[in-house]
Amino acid sequence: MWPRHTGDFSIFRIYAGKDNLPADYSADNVPYRPKKSLKISRQGVREGDFTFVYGCPGSTREYIHSAEVDYIANVSDPEKIALRTTRLDIMRKYMSGSQAVRIQYSSKFASVANAWKKWQGEAKGIRKMKTVAVKQAFEKQFSEWAKGTPYEGTTDRLEKLYAARNPIYRAYEYYNESVRAIEKLRMAVTDKPDLKDYYQPIDEETFVAMMSAFDQALDDSYKPAYFLTKRAEYGSFEAWKDAVFTHPEEARALSEAIDAYYYDVLSPQVKAFNQAINLENRTYMKGQMAFLSDKTFYPDANLTLRVAYGHVEGYSPSDAVYYRPVSTLKGIIEKDNPDIFDYNIPQTLRDIYAEGGHDNQPVCFLATNHTTGGNSGSPVLNADGNLIGINFDRVWEGTMSDIVFDPEFCRNISLDVRYILFTIQEIGHAGYLLDEMHFAD
Repeated sequence: MWPRHTGDFSIFRIYAGKDNLPADYSADNVPYRPKKSLKISRQGVREGDFTFVYGCPGSTREYIHSAEVDYIANVSDPEKIALRTTRLDIMRKYMSGSQAVRIQYSSKFASVANAWKKWQGEAKGIRKMKTVAVKQAFEKQFSEWAKGTPYEGTTDRLEKLYAARNPIYRAYEYYNESVRAIEKLRMAVTDKPDLKDYYQPIDEETFVAMMSAFDQALDDSYKPAYFLTKRAEYGSFEAWKDAVFTHPEEARALSEAIDAYYYDVLSPQVKAFNQAINLENRTYMKGQMAFLSDKTFYPDANLTLRVAYGHVEGYSPSDAVYYRPVSTLKGIIEKDNPDIFDYNIPQTLRDIYAEGGHDNQPVCFLATNHTTGGNSGSPVLNADGNLIGINFDRVWEGTMSDIVFDPEFCRNISLDVRYILFTIQEIGHAGYLLDEMHFAD
């Protein structure tokens, strides 16, 4: 959530032989010299400046049918949010009571929380923009236009496909977010489970919570026969938990039953429906482009090269609130809290700030580029093609941009390249690396 003060970057030095070709390790190897590299701008950004992002991001789905958007906003996202809220609450309880557990589960917690937060913003944004109703109105107009054309009946066929798919897809997603999220069951089928970052009390409580949610949410017709038999045998998930966490064969049997149903029963049906939907969507996409022949359709992201242009701009998330587009070191200091791991900054940074003169050191900036998952790490260039930042996130209020882009709220978040240079020189004391970089100014 903006304002962000995350210095999210990594630097890797790649070595090669003295001939600049790939080589096995040797003390004589030298830093690789690329044929091309980006020049770095130290001029910074101002509101209104041009920004250009390129990379190979995951997927956006701007042109999908209203039935899919309705399912995402009103079924899929809320249910997944609720399940992850339960898991996060369990982890948080144990992490707050033990530094060792906090270290073990810090990465896991962040991983679970990442999509959890994204789904909240996505569902909220879809509802705020009335996206389902807007698409339904468009589909009505499209259907009228499509009569007597090759596209007649396309939207009706899609609606029927989604209606048939969604109950199965809901079960498929629920498996992933509930019973298949139990660590013990995943480890049960692994010859060498990783126990280094594992705390059994968390997993035990998660087991009871996820099994209960799974049982309550899904009809018995979507559960393996093994599950139904053992549920009756044990009488409670507490009793079943004791058996699973005491006897490896119980954990393995349950894990295999769940995976077998997931992969052998649900997955083929979901795949078949999605293939049919994708084929119909091709027709629908062609129809939309014929219907709106004067509109410029820019392509959805699909893991291939995608470019996005925009400009540096703040935004107003709610009445009487305006977020400026650049965050600074001053904000890091304001958030500094040694009692909270994520806000316990290095002492070196405190000392540097105390010396004065760094209030306005930029950290992150906002822009209007349409980015998505997979754009983390994408270079951000200015109008001259010089590096000004590294893209790493979107503002929470704009995470619905995978489905509907709102220029008022959708902003990508980038790390300012000047903070990278500041960190290298002032915190890492590796200013010599700057001598190897190419600067535009």
